[in-house]
Amino acid sequence: MRDSSAASPLLALKSVGYAHAKHRALLDDISLAVRRGERLSLTGPNGCGKSTLLSIVATVLRPSRGQILFEGRDVMKQLKPYRQQMSFTAATAGGFYPRLSAIENIEIFSLLRGNRYSRPAIARLLDEVELARSATNRYFHEFSTGMRQRLQIARAFLEPTALILLDEPTIGLDAAGLAMLDRMIRAREDAAFIIVSHDAEFHARHQTGRYEIRPPAAELREARGIREILEAA
Repeated sequence: MRDSSAASPLLALKSVGYAHAKHRALLDDISLAVRRGERLSLTGPNGCGKSTLLSIVATVLRPSRGQILFEGRDVMKQLKPYRQQMSFTAATAGGFYPRLSAIENIEIFSLLRGNRYSRPAIARLLDEVELARSATNRYFHEFSTGMRQRLQIARAFLEPTALILLDEPTIGLDAAGLAMLDRMIRAREDAAFIIVSHDAEFHARHQTGRYEIRPPAAELREARGIREILEAA
């Protein structure tokens, strides 16, 4: 008999919207679901709000309306346990201490998450993302863009979280780095992923589903009106 829980969404968004402080809607009526083992690609034109939506799911931003459910429970009412089950990489590698090494940064991150990993365990993880040679002898501020991205990936895969959010994870990665990222994702077949990337080939390799974000209706009307003005000029 099939486990009914396996078919239930791990994460569900219901009519989620987001508006800037000036009350301009950036996201409107976003409803989607992702289950364990699924890898959902967010697509859409530049500026449509893909990274913003990922930041909302990561609880970096709060939605203006709508509801986010994790295992059927409202995320905003259980922030701490939800964050323990979620990993997030932003489009730029932030949140690291510039004058600490890779291994020291991951140590601090694990402590902030309420866990303590041994140095050998962290060293093995950094070896997986091919940062072993720079784990202790270089500061973060000395890292290249690709090395910073590898450290972000290490941070996201440090713990067996159920939900992994990746915003432009291929930025700065060379061919070896892309192959490493592919391996890391495939090894986590039990997790749910939501991915934003401009790399179409990366999406094609990993996505099991896609969700296209479209600009809110008011923004489309505004754009249409501008085009009409330009065409009439």
